Amino acid sequence: MRCRFPSTFVLLAASSVACGDVITVDDDGPADFERIQDAIEAASTGDEIVVSPGFYIENLDFLGKGIVVRSVEGPLETSVKSLPDSGLPTVTFASKENASARLEGFKLGGGSGAIINDPVFGPSLAGGGIYCYEASPRIVNCEVVGVAIEGHGAGMLVMRCSPEIESCRFIGGIADGHGGGMYILDSSSPTITNCTFEGNRAAWGGGITCTVDCDPVLRECTFVENEAYNVGGGMYVRSSSSPTLDNCSFIDNIQVGNPVAGGAAFTTYGSGNGGGPCFPVFEQCFFEGNDAQSNGGAVHAAYSGNISLNNCEFARNRAGDRGGGVYVIGHPEAPTSVVIRNCVLEGNTAKGDGGGIESRTATVTIDACSISGNIAGGSGGGCLFEASESSVVTDTTICTNMPDQVSGLFTDGGGNHIGDFCDSDCPGDISGDGVVDGADLTVLLGQWGACSKIECPGDLTGDGQVDGADLTVLLGEWGPC
Repeated sequence: MRCRFPSTFVLLAASSVACGDVITVDDDGPADFERIQDAIEAASTGDEIVVSPGFYIENLDFLGKGIVVRSVEGPLETSVKSLPDSGLPTVTFASKENASARLEGFKLGGGSGAIINDPVFGPSLAGGGIYCYEASPRIVNCEVVGVAIEGHGAGMLVMRCSPEIESCRFIGGIADGHGGGMYILDSSSPTITNCTFEGNRAAWGGGITCTVDCDPVLRECTFVENEAYNVGGGMYVRSSSSPTLDNCSFIDNIQVGNPVAGGAAFTTYGSGNGGGPCFPVFEQCFFEGNDAQSNGGAVHAAYSGNISLNNCEFARNRAGDRGGGVYVIGHPEAPTSVVIRNCVLEGNTAKGDGGGIESRTATVTIDACSISGNIAGGSGGGCLFEASESSVVTDTTICTNMPDQVSGLFTDGGGNHIGDFCDSDCPGDISGDGVVDGADLTVLLGQWGACSKIECPGDLTGDGQVDGADLTVLLGEWGPC
């Protein structure tokens, strides 16, 4: 029932109190309506449409109304699938809806998208599952599953708007162009929280493409097993766009099909197609098991794609060519600068150069990082700097990488430990395997006497001699560290 207030109260409260009718929908039981769209057309701003479990074959359009459309039992029990051959998105927000319009608790499928005037590609089909154009609704606890589109944004289009998207899943979307899960375009700044992008595929940006003056915020999101046939298996960013990603994970994403590009988890290009510099920021993000056919097993930054990576971890990512963890490339007309601070890069591999990090014609600032156990088929097991002399490494440990630690010229900012063996809270563990045993004793005895090398891991006391004092330290720590 719609709320009623005394007239003296209305002037004080009407602007802050939203109240309206509750409208019920059930496709096979007693309710106000059997179809959700019929309920939307009958509703007024402030109304709430409550949908019982069922399988609804229809297309929804919020028609600019500030209403709530929610399911009773959530997406496992309540599905909406586009009408066959409708030629429409499954759900449309295109009448300047704001945050008072909310869609909550549905599984969405089908949908053909709608034609947009893409600033790069011109008239294009986009937004198969959810079409959000110049509108900023709230979308909560929804699943967009298995939508395929001959265009961009199979799961969702976000264009010229700033919706709030929370606890949603975008699964198995397939786009011929950009954004198998989502296409964020043209001055949009959505907030995306606790969402999952899984098993989506596209030519660019398997999970998400974000392009042309867009600054989304992603918090606690997961990108898993997405695939791009060109660049950006998990996410692709370009053209003056600067997303912020906080506590996000990129796991087992794939890049294939372009032997000179890359970025299985994340790719950013600044220039091209009328674009400009990008400045993505990552805070406490995790990259594991991502696999690029070419460069940048996890992250590929190029041509004014200026990334900041803070407190992030890169583990067991793989590149078919260069940069097992991170690959950075610049150009005189599009300089690229990347900051990597308080990060861990461990166990990444590249068939070519740069097992952990490779920088080519770019500036990389590495500060307070740990880079260990990475492997390159060429040079620069830990880091490779090619025509990147302006790069600076400070307070960083680079150790136990193969075949070497660092290749190329860079500026040593001080406080670094670069060597075949890692410093440890367990100094007797010379080999770095977590155990003080015969392997460590063999190294120590093999270096007995005065140290003649810059790196002398057997000198546990640091006095320039490998002798009985060092042997005493090692034997005192014998066993697991």
